[in-house]
Amino acid sequence: MSDISSFQKSKTLLLSAGHLVNDSYNGFLAPILPLLMHKYNLSLTLTASLATILAVTSSLMQPLQGYLADKWSHRWLVAIGPLLTAIFMSFIGIAPNFWVLAIFLLLSGVGTSTFHPPAATMVARCSGGKRGLGMSIFVTSGSLGVALGPVIILAVVKFWGLNFSVLTIFPGLIIALLLFLYAPALPRPVVFSKQVRSPLVFSTSNWIFILLLTFIAILRAITIVGFGNFSPLFLTQQGLSTELAGLSVTFMLVFGGLGAFLGGIISDFMGRRRLLFFSLLLAIPSALGYIYFSGFMRFVGLALAGFCLSASLPVTIIMAQELVPQRSSTVSSLMMGFCWGIAGFMLTPLGALADRMGLENVLWGLSWVPLLALFLLWPLRSGSRSSGSFSSSV
Repeated sequence: MSDISSFQKSKTLLLSAGHLVNDSYNGFLAPILPLLMHKYNLSLTLTASLATILAVTSSLMQPLQGYLADKWSHRWLVAIGPLLTAIFMSFIGIAPNFWVLAIFLLLSGVGTSTFHPPAATMVARCSGGKRGLGMSIFVTSGSLGVALGPVIILAVVKFWGLNFSVLTIFPGLIIALLLFLYAPALPRPVVFSKQVRSPLVFSTSNWIFILLLTFIAILRAITIVGFGNFSPLFLTQQGLSTELAGLSVTFMLVFGGLGAFLGGIISDFMGRRRLLFFSLLLAIPSALGYIYFSGFMRFVGLALAGFCLSASLPVTIIMAQELVPQRSSTVSSLMMGFCWGIAGFMLTPLGALADRMGLENVLWGLSWVPLLALFLLWPLRSGSRSSGSFSSSV
């Protein structure tokens, strides 16, 4: 794919707006899980399975959708993605039963996984020589969208009721039309040329490092997804209103977005491994504070946990890319969609544990998951040949 030298602001902003709108629908589910649990008389296990369906289809399918996007190179993929997401996520309030609701969430997740790979490619192409700036705008827009999602759906539910969730369809329809009309072309990329069809070639040490980073990213994602989806249920059990409990997700995501934005920048100065170490370490007391504090301090703990856990999101991607620069897209997909999909799978067994042990005990256990990631980080103290990112001691 040839580069475009100039920064195409309008195209970049349009794609980022699509990211914001698309991902805002992904923020709908967690805050209304207590309402869906009551409406369909679900156990915690079945309630958690709804989050699993959405997480798996929207995240774990992204590598496959990326492959198809590269192969087909159809620009309309960035329009059909938000369209599917908007239609089926807005319908969740009128689903007649659990199984139809599950199908709606599955199709909405497919829409999300369809949008992200070609949109990210288009942003890189439209950013010209300012790819860092373009990708920062794109990624931050998605984080903002997920944070706004709970506010939007809770406002609709509060004033009109769950059945009026269909009203939220209109932003998705509008952005899908704009993307269909004005999204940039997506020419066939060079990844399918004969020169790069050979199998991936990593050294043994690089395979080990990538595997360790992948497990670290999975453990971190499990912690984020667990707190994000179970917090509304936990807080309603603690006596908070559905609205305030649902807004806790936005609170966590807003500070998580700030952490993700600053984490990569800070790591340029203090080192990748050092940033990863301290962010995982500080996430543990922050998460425990959220569980055991009360009032305002509880939300301070949640904000700090979200910030610390998310600060390492860009760092693991950068570390993987520095290890295997010749296959940066492949290893980046392991750090992103694959890890979040695996974390989504874990929501159902975590819900089953919560049925037996209680939500507070499950959240307590999740608070210590970053400690496991810290043990996996230890072997990375001697890093790759091409980067000093791993060599800095803590």
